[in-house]
Amino acid sequence: MKLRIAGIFLAFAMLAGAWFSANKLSLDSSVNEIMGTDHRSRGTYEKVDKAFKDRTVVLALCKIDELFSDSGVRKLHAISEKLKSLPQLEDIRSLTHAARPVKRGNSFDIRKNIRLEVFLDLKEKSPEQWAELKEFITHYPMTRDLMISADGQYTMVLARLKNEALSIEDKVSLWKDVKHAVEGFEQEGVEIHFLSEPILSAEFLSLTQDFVTQVLLAGLVLIIIIILLSFKSFKILAWMVVLELGGLLLCPMIFALNNYDLNVYTCILIPLVLSLQLTFLVHYFAVFQQGEKVSKNPWKYAFKRVFKPSCIALLTSLIGFGSLLWSEVDVLRVLGQLGLQYLLTVFCLSFLPLYVLSRSSAEDEQSLADWDGKENLTHPLSQKLSSWRHPIYILAMIFITASFFSYSKIETDMRAREFLTPKSETRESLELVNDHFGGLNVFQLKVIAKEKAGIQKYENVKYLHDLRNRAMEIPGVHNAYTYSQFYTTIHQLFLGDSLSHGNVFPPENALFTYNLIINSQAFPFKDFLQNEDLTETLFILRTDDVTSVEFLEIAEQFVELAKKDLPPGLEVVVPNGLQSILKSDQEILKSQMNSLGLSLVSMLILLLIIWRNLALAFYAFVTALSALCSLVLVMYLGDITLNSVTVMSGAIILGIVVDDAIHFLSYYRHSLEQGHSPNSALANCFQTKLKPMICTSLVLATCFGLFCFSPFPPMQDFGFIGAIALLCGLAASCFLLPALLLCRKCCHTGG
Repeated sequence: MKLRIAGIFLAFAMLAGAWFSANKLSLDSSVNEIMGTDHRSRGTYEKVDKAFKDRTVVLALCKIDELFSDSGVRKLHAISEKLKSLPQLEDIRSLTHAARPVKRGNSFDIRKNIRLEVFLDLKEKSPEQWAELKEFITHYPMTRDLMISADGQYTMVLARLKNEALSIEDKVSLWKDVKHAVEGFEQEGVEIHFLSEPILSAEFLSLTQDFVTQVLLAGLVLIIIIILLSFKSFKILAWMVVLELGGLLLCPMIFALNNYDLNVYTCILIPLVLSLQLTFLVHYFAVFQQGEKVSKNPWKYAFKRVFKPSCIALLTSLIGFGSLLWSEVDVLRVLGQLGLQYLLTVFCLSFLPLYVLSRSSAEDEQSLADWDGKENLTHPLSQKLSSWRHPIYILAMIFITASFFSYSKIETDMRAREFLTPKSETRESLELVNDHFGGLNVFQLKVIAKEKAGIQKYENVKYLHDLRNRAMEIPGVHNAYTYSQFYTTIHQLFLGDSLSHGNVFPPENALFTYNLIINSQAFPFKDFLQNEDLTETLFILRTDDVTSVEFLEIAEQFVELAKKDLPPGLEVVVPNGLQSILKSDQEILKSQMNSLGLSLVSMLILLLIIWRNLALAFYAFVTALSALCSLVLVMYLGDITLNSVTVMSGAIILGIVVDDAIHFLSYYRHSLEQGHSPNSALANCFQTKLKPMICTSLVLATCFGLFCFSPFPPMQDFGFIGAIALLCGLAASCFLLPALLLCRKCCHTGG
């Protein structure tokens, strides 16, 4: 009675704690989290925002049939006005809502002759005039790849958010409002795609909610079916469900205690840790069912035989999570920290009531000893392995060798658009920017003058102009933006609007006049390209969404050009250093080596200390290593990149996959201690442990496989390689591990 009251009290306490903690939790779907492990991709968003004075920008990419016509321009103007009417947006810029300098009048004050007029007004024009405007605007440096694609197919409407501090509810509301605002234009055949951090967050939240409600619930049903088919007992299923619900209630409390919100990475912990909890319970109740046949206290019978190997399995899983604490990537350290605490508390929650039940019931009186009637026990699989062991050794060596050579060929790069599912509107927008607006990647070079207004000196402006011409010849560079383009733009006004004059550098005697004009006019992006005292300017390159290695080659080639013929009094600086471009990839590689190496060595040492048997520890080590090798081969054959999520999978899966080997070897040792011969001990392991090993592997593979339906492509890779690696680990535990034990027996007998 007291136990029931204590159990009810504990259940209500956990419910209250989980409810209180869950109300504090939120899902962080910001770009800093989604692309937080790729500094280069996240940097592109930040640089775009800086161009708008650190205000979040909303881009609308529009494909309007016959844009350069009376009807096309009216549609663009109407779209711009519709977005302008939204209370969340301001500072609308488009070809109908942005101005360029034009020369009007002949005043002695040259500054009064320059006026700002919109690129496209609503006045009716002839087809010839529209064709001339299209040719001009698609080549004009302040519109090409910014407001109009080079091919003239797409135009861009830019806006800024009035309020930067948006909650996720505000972001969802913004997404719905902008979609509703352009709904009528889309019905008329206008193709419109939005690109913005708040819209990305809202879209990802929607995709994640759909994933949780549909895929994860289907996975839960599938796991219940696996358990029922394995145990054929509703009593055991009920116990597992109750304990799993307890583990689920612990999750929000762990997050709240550490003051962390859920994000695309930490969400992995919930199904992952609960699946690990399920593996402990499967092994326990498999022995429990056996105990019901031979003992009056099956709770104690199972606890005595399962708790110790479960503790060892727990330690190896904790090593997998703990190794992430040494990662160079912040999100992996957080994942390791939360994973350690969550798994440890779930383990205690699972075994505490089982321990209480084992102590409160009758004594463990076995009617049949573990070894009675089993001295000559055989199993079909153990008999087959006696003749298969040498081919298994050869296949294992080939497997490990192939993975060793494949590892160096795995790509270590991930592009911005690959963080999103192909069905995502944001990914479609990113692909449009990359294909039509000069590329996704942005590289900046800072040019610093030692004296005030130094960037407006003739030799310095000429240097920037010549550097841009040379930069445009670098393969992979789509466009380049520099301060000197203000001068060539103004010079074009005095020479005429002919495109042949668009890149002509002015003579030195015109520079003073042009400086006056530039300093008096609000040219687009001028504040972004210069500082207040005119001592610094930025040189910006646009490239395709190339790999990091290719991007680095372009950047190094450009920096080398920039340092050549540098005028006196100027210096060039790469913000944060070139190494920041590949910082994410370097951190991933370093994290991969540290976490996996530490996990492997720690597990081997742990098993040596606990078992005090080098051979058994080595066999478990080889079994785990074979699963890790399968992960490498799957990544290589599947062309899966090595990124923060797939790196994380290596350390975590290593800690999980060794669990089956630990339970198998622990039971093997127990059978030997109870008087079994090596052959009957192996057969006993197959008879007792094969079913729970298959069940736990299927449960874990199902858990990982669910992530293949995630809206987050890196998570899809994590799920795919995790499921394959776990099934390969099961195969290694069922075939390679027993073959190694047979080899040990042969060595002892001289066979």
